[in-house]
Amino acid sequence: MKRWFGPTLARRILVAALLAFVLSFLVITLFNFYQVFRDQDGELDINRKAFVESLSQALSGYSTDDQVRAAAEGVQRMIEAQMQQAHRPSSGHIQVWTQDGRQIYASLDLPEQRPPGLSSAANFEWKGQSYTVTSVVSSRYRIDILDPMPLQYFYKLFLQNVLGDLLLKMAIAFPLVLIPIWLAIHTGLRPLDTLSETLRQRPIDDLTPLALEMRYEELQPVIRAINELMERLRRKIQQEQSFVHDAAHELQTPLAVIANQTHVLASAVTPDERMEAHQNVEHAIERTGHLVRQMVVLFRLDSDYSGDWKTFDVAATVRELLSPLVSVALTRSIELMLKSPDNVPLHGDPGAFHSIVGNLVDNGLRYIGEGGRIHIEIGSNNGFVTLRVIDDGPGISEEDRERVFDRYFRVAGSRVSGSGLGLAIVKQAVIRMKGTITLENGLEGKGCTFEVTLPDLRPMLIAPRN
Repeated sequence: MKRWFGPTLARRILVAALLAFVLSFLVITLFNFYQVFRDQDGELDINRKAFVESLSQALSGYSTDDQVRAAAEGVQRMIEAQMQQAHRPSSGHIQVWTQDGRQIYASLDLPEQRPPGLSSAANFEWKGQSYTVTSVVSSRYRIDILDPMPLQYFYKLFLQNVLGDLLLKMAIAFPLVLIPIWLAIHTGLRPLDTLSETLRQRPIDDLTPLALEMRYEELQPVIRAINELMERLRRKIQQEQSFVHDAAHELQTPLAVIANQTHVLASAVTPDERMEAHQNVEHAIERTGHLVRQMVVLFRLDSDYSGDWKTFDVAATVRELLSPLVSVALTRSIELMLKSPDNVPLHGDPGAFHSIVGNLVDNGLRYIGEGGRIHIEIGSNNGFVTLRVIDDGPGISEEDRERVFDRYFRVAGSRVSGSGLGLAIVKQAVIRMKGTITLENGLEGKGCTFEVTLPDLRPMLIAPRN
């Protein structure tokens, strides 16, 4: 019951077919009415005059009024029989009068004296009915033919003949068209029932592509869209599972250090032992906090959340990020230099851009020695903003450059502590901002040059003007 009274595709198509039939019926009806009115009106005008003249000549051959009356009555019966045979309303009423206005024959119930308004080409009203009069005068008689007014006549003709015939044909055609449409709808929606049943019976953890063959071309995009959705869900679940696994693996070491050094701290005898254990615990806690923060940033960048995209000044943002790092660079005699125009606008995710700059500069400060150099260059050209972070540190070998952006990857032999997530975060942030990142040699062939190119999407936000 709910299927027929709720919003369904089947009922919508059937209602559309019914409306199409109704509209077709109305259009055909109006066209037939116009055609009948146009053709019959002209035909009556031509034939009426000829008929009256022929009847006048025929009646003039009779010598007595009784003979004229009998002949006119016979002609009237013949006209009525023809009209009934053609399924047309009554028409062509014969009236015969003498020259002095005395009635010889009248098919209508007219007075015995000829009414004064009964004249040729006139409209005559009698008992609520309007007639068109056609008259012919012979030597002995005056003959009038009274026809219903054209509009009324054709209205009756249309109702009795054209409309009735059309209704019959449409009544026969409607089920012949409706039944195939209903069968087509019923068989056409069957694959959707199969699809819904297949999805209903699937296990909750089964995200493999659907292996349904849809022979209807319109349903194939539905299957493709569902399979693409399942693939995205599968990747998302694998990503989250990988994140949890990596987090558990990476947190094992610092947590074990914290547990061990806490035990050492509790059992230490001398102040030096307690101080060393305390420092080790603080270092482990700091490493754990840094790792957790890095993992949270990476998880946010991996998510489908698009971030707070807006237009911001890249130059001002980099200056703000470098400000607290100047003191760190000065303590190690590191040259930290920024080369940038005063203003470089960019439409993007400021949070992701912070992750790019912060991790690249932090990597440089971690890995280059005292007296090293880190240069940051910013530029814009043809709708793109370029950020280059260049240093003269130890650099990265050619074989490691392909893997350096992988998560938890650390260059072999590195003595600098870290989570192995910094460059992975940079790469993911660049991808989020629809940009690219390359790695080349740094200053004077030493160190690294990380070049990030980000598109400025502001032109896409401006509506075109006519």
